[in-house]
Amino acid sequence: MIDETAREERLDQLLAEYLRRCDAGENVDRASFLEEYAEFADDLEQLLDTADLIDRMAGPVIGCDGEYPTQSFPGSGPTPVGQTDFNVESRGNRTFGEYELLEEIGRGGMGVVFKARQMKLDRIVAVKMILSGRLASEDDVRRFYAEARTAGNLHHPGIVGIHQVGEVDGQHYYSMDYVEGTTLRKLLGDGPLPPERIARYVKAIAQSMQYAHEHGVLHRDLKPSNVLIDADDRPHITDFGLAKHIDADAGLTASGSAVGTPSYMPPERASGKPFRCSPAGDVYAIGAILYELLVGKPAFRAETAVDTLLQVMHEEPKPPSTLNPDADDDLATICLKCLQKRPRRRYPSARDLAEELDRFQRDEPIRAKPIGKLAQSWYWMRRVPLVAALADRQLTRPTLWHRRVQRLLLAIPLLIAMALVVWKVWPETLPSQIRIASGMGGGMYYRVAEHLGTELHDDVGRPVTVLRTSGSLENRRLLIDGKAEVGLLQSGSTPMDELAVVAPLYYEVVYVVARGGQGIDEVADLRGKAVSLGPNDSGMRRSALRIIEHYEIDLQSLTESTAPFTSLLTDKTMQAAIVTTGLQNDDLKALLRDERFTLLPIHDRDAEALSRKNHCFKPTHIYATDVPRHLAVGEEGIPSVMTPAFLAVRIDATGPLVRTLLETLYLRSDMVARYRLMSIEQAAEWQDRALHPAARKFFLTAIQ
Repeated sequence: MIDETAREERLDQLLAEYLRRCDAGENVDRASFLEEYAEFADDLEQLLDTADLIDRMAGPVIGCDGEYPTQSFPGSGPTPVGQTDFNVESRGNRTFGEYELLEEIGRGGMGVVFKARQMKLDRIVAVKMILSGRLASEDDVRRFYAEARTAGNLHHPGIVGIHQVGEVDGQHYYSMDYVEGTTLRKLLGDGPLPPERIARYVKAIAQSMQYAHEHGVLHRDLKPSNVLIDADDRPHITDFGLAKHIDADAGLTASGSAVGTPSYMPPERASGKPFRCSPAGDVYAIGAILYELLVGKPAFRAETAVDTLLQVMHEEPKPPSTLNPDADDDLATICLKCLQKRPRRRYPSARDLAEELDRFQRDEPIRAKPIGKLAQSWYWMRRVPLVAALADRQLTRPTLWHRRVQRLLLAIPLLIAMALVVWKVWPETLPSQIRIASGMGGGMYYRVAEHLGTELHDDVGRPVTVLRTSGSLENRRLLIDGKAEVGLLQSGSTPMDELAVVAPLYYEVVYVVARGGQGIDEVADLRGKAVSLGPNDSGMRRSALRIIEHYEIDLQSLTESTAPFTSLLTDKTMQAAIVTTGLQNDDLKALLRDERFTLLPIHDRDAEALSRKNHCFKPTHIYATDVPRHLAVGEEGIPSVMTPAFLAVRIDATGPLVRTLLETLYLRSDMVARYRLMSIEQAAEWQDRALHPAARKFFLTAIQ
């Protein structure tokens, strides 16, 4: 009787044998194969069904540069995949339009490439044609021209340039720079490269891809054979056949066409699940190239494409030093950061990666941190089948030692303790959905929340909903009632019991706006006037009431309105408004541009008194550079007060939610610059007692 361990190992061998035969092109009859190994038939059939499912999810793939069918490019040597109806050797005339075809230098899944001389200009170029020639389908032609158009719009010394696109006798082609040299793939044939040369290559690749990303193009098939090295030892990126525009939801990739190369494909694409295209995928591929330059082989490569995809999705790359003791530690750390499974844990952009490599070249400390021993131990433990199941992970092939650890775990009554350990390692998670309580549509709160929501969705892949509300007080209720996970609040406009601050965002200034010709020259003159104090449940109204209280104006004496302050533009009976908002508010800008209105000062003595009585207020000035010229603001500005607006969560919000909000806000978006928010350094100085513990820890780390 065969024992369980030996049986599992035999099943692994049989599955590998079946897939090997299929990959070799043999016509394998599944029923006969199962009958041949009847003792394992039931388990083996289940494994084959799972392999089929994974294959369908992953879709058709271009392979791993030599072990599976692959593309080939100028300088990489011919790879006989398919056949074009245009063959130089079979025609006596080597002329193709205005080109003299000199030799075939590469074939790929879609095209064939010739070294050619452009006779009119007497220059050497590379000419690429559709592999299927005149028999190309409309989709083939459309994808071919999409590749030419995409690459043709990129003009960078590190990207192979496109010269001409056209058709000769029904044969579609485009010409491009001919790079005299070799490919990174061929250079790797001699083994790992020196650290200085590796850093120079990868930095140049990252800079070229940053240029492409800034022009809205993702490559999606970066690999050593698509990087050409010229005679001056400079890298050039080629083959944009799988390129896609950033944020594109669908492209020209159809059923049966390539979607990438498994060893260099990011996990989010290897899974076959729908996802949003982003530069993070190209950053991963650059990291995969860096890994191969360090150790001489890809981080992930199995006997079949399916097994390689499983490794990409579920296994951690081995530290480069275990395969090459001479691998530079800093480059290995940079590489492993690029290869993180979750996109948000990689470098935010190719520019950040290039800057990190620049620090390495200048012998400065890099910012990435090596993976700690505890994390390495956890990665190893996750390959124990039982732990993998608890962590909702899928395994490829656990080693004998992983099986022995599992047998030990099952042999002793420690399952409950094991569950507690796993629970303690991962005690907190992000909410399944994130709802952001914002403010009125068009206002600053809503604009910031909408942008934050978009960035969060891209970053963590969770559903994000932005809720329109009347303002701070409603936002507070939604947070406390569990109907929102994040909210924007005005400091001092609402009590902070049960809530915690994630980050101060910006200061909102109090603008006292009055209609001219109404005898209103000072805030005290508002007595008996028709004044907009802002909607109920808004922080704007709470601030206005405190201003009115300070000036001892009886609320009952006002013809007071809860209508928005914009009603001054349409309702002539309204005489003034007390507005607390950021200057970026479009409605406020429109009001201040109207020459019928003026701004009233809150004099320094009153501003100081307000700040003493209400700690949320702080004296400030409104300067001429911030308002329209007709308001005639002097050099000293108009005195007023301001109060901070901040991002808030429930006090029991998880650490991952708070950290994700802060990382998205400060590290992975342009929100700070776009909305003139407080910088991370300014926010770190705002150590309010209501700050969430995870936020306090984040800011302390940020300023160290």
